[in-house]
Amino acid sequence: MANVEIFYFSGTGNTELLAEEYAAVLSVCGCAVGLNKIEKFTLSGAAPQVAGDVILGIGYPIHAFNAPKIVFDFIKLLPAGDGRSVFLFKCPGDSFVNGGSTAPVREALTKKGYRVQLEELLVMPGNIAAAHPPAYAQALYRIARDKIAASCADLLAGKERLQQNNLLEDIFTSLSRGEQKNAYRLGKYFYTHESCTGCGCCMKNCPTDNITIVGNRPVFGKKCIACFRCVYLCPSSSITLKNISKVIIPTGYNIRQALREPTGPLDQPAFDKRFKAYRDKMLGE
Repeated sequence: MANVEIFYFSGTGNTELLAEEYAAVLSVCGCAVGLNKIEKFTLSGAAPQVAGDVILGIGYPIHAFNAPKIVFDFIKLLPAGDGRSVFLFKCPGDSFVNGGSTAPVREALTKKGYRVQLEELLVMPGNIAAAHPPAYAQALYRIARDKIAASCADLLAGKERLQQNNLLEDIFTSLSRGEQKNAYRLGKYFYTHESCTGCGCCMKNCPTDNITIVGNRPVFGKKCIACFRCVYLCPSSSITLKNISKVIIPTGYNIRQALREPTGPLDQPAFDKRFKAYRDKMLGE
């Protein structure tokens, strides 16, 4: 069977969970699967090893209707593709305009000589502004698991399925240029409460080495990519944003914890309509 190397970036856990599911399904299918964090390569500048007939998987969350900058930095590090197949899976917090266009990522890979074979939209709970009940996380994850199983079968059968990017998706994705160029400015908005212990968890987990510990306190630089990993992985919940604190979910965000919670009703009407449309679309494919 095929050799597969999955590379993923995950801010606060959604995409990591999906990457693990891809790896589990492909392993059951008899594939030899590698699972790799993208920041391992972007931090070191080392090129990934993709020799032979390996199939690449690349997963990422959606930032402003596009892949985050770190994904494009990773693609630049890839060796020549020589026609190798790639499957993409993107993880927005909402199905609105399909999370944007996949054209920029596809084009970047094509320029490197890779052939994008499959593209999947896998909606997971958003990690900004407002928390969704655990029932939504559980429902979205069930849909994602079913979709991943079908995606892996198509991948190994050699099928091609790409997102048909429309004008509206292209327009929304064009807005991502502002996010990618200006995310670094968030550094000046981060601050820590008195509850900070100086443990260094934020520094250790930052995917861009944007945080240093000075005087037992984190100092935020100018390499932020707005993943909020430092906020939600802080063991004392001590990090937030000045003036724009409403971006952060006050109760925190932990997808694995949400999946362990008792299942409750889907009783959030504003999100419920989009959830049902997404669910019906996925079940209809």
